[in-house]
Amino acid sequence: MEFKSPCSLVRGGTSKALFFHPQDLPSDFKLREKFILSALGSPDSKQINGVGSGSVHSSKAAIISKSNQPNCDIDYDFMTVLINEPKIEYSATCGNILSAVAPFAINEGLVTPNHPITKVRIYSVNMQITVTAYVPTKENGLFNPEGTFHIDGVPSSGSKIDLEFTNCNEIFPTGNKQDSVNIDGKILQVTLVKGIAPTVIVKGKDVGIDPNCDINSLKNDSNLLQYLEKVRQTAGKLIGDEVVNYLPKISVVFPPINGGHIRGFMLSLGKQHASFAVSCSIPTTYASKVAGAVAHEVAKPADNRVILEHPSGSIEVKLAIEGEELTSATVARTAKILMKGEVYGFI
Repeated sequence: MEFKSPCSLVRGGTSKALFFHPQDLPSDFKLREKFILSALGSPDSKQINGVGSGSVHSSKAAIISKSNQPNCDIDYDFMTVLINEPKIEYSATCGNILSAVAPFAINEGLVTPNHPITKVRIYSVNMQITVTAYVPTKENGLFNPEGTFHIDGVPSSGSKIDLEFTNCNEIFPTGNKQDSVNIDGKILQVTLVKGIAPTVIVKGKDVGIDPNCDINSLKNDSNLLQYLEKVRQTAGKLIGDEVVNYLPKISVVFPPINGGHIRGFMLSLGKQHASFAVSCSIPTTYASKVAGAVAHEVAKPADNRVILEHPSGSIEVKLAIEGEELTSATVARTAKILMKGEVYGFI
């Protein structure tokens, strides 16, 4: 049966997603999932019968609502819509899309705006963490998307949105800065970090990659990607959580070559991410500051601002570390409301 729902198509950082109010979706969980899959066009590699584009960067959705959590304004319930399977995953959040949550909430009247900056406390339902967004706001109380701030991976500039993660809970789950894993008879050293996003970190040279290579050239190396997926799954079991399509993440790191402090790429659903997920950039840059971690071995010294070079440019993460405890991490993004209307699907 055909079903339609009001929604907004948004860009947050280097990703896109459909945003919904909970009351506009089917109340039955299975029907809700069926509708969202249909709206995006999954399962289909091209997602031709929906608004998805066949890319992991845009096959996403979220439900945004007022929060009942203490000291929070908005609940952010993120969904990864698999492209080639009729399945939605809820195990991870998306830090890029998170940057569009507060602008959407402001424009939809879910929070009280303040000119020139509105502070919005966002509760990530998936990860059970709170993130504070600082959002440029017009005098009329709407989100101001215009500005001169630029992030790599997006061709145009926009207003700067700071995302402050204050309860990161980044830990080394095994108690070690490095762990050994056996992959096809070869012992690899990895660093495991559990917090905003469980992450496996491995040095590029240890998996046979030239540290000076163009990392963009690796995205079509199917043998390498399959090998890294095996590393992710094997090492991920040591973290203690269930290994699923989207978690843990895997970050492959190298010495920097373009003026940053560390360089790397990550995989998303078995493919090379075009830039770097916010939720993976935080554990990667954090590990680069901790002596003994594999990321630290390839990183240049940095103060509290760490620049992570990635396939589309770089991302800067501002870290507050006391001893070896990460007390906060701040990342700046841009966002844009691309469309508001109705999307059609089937239930």
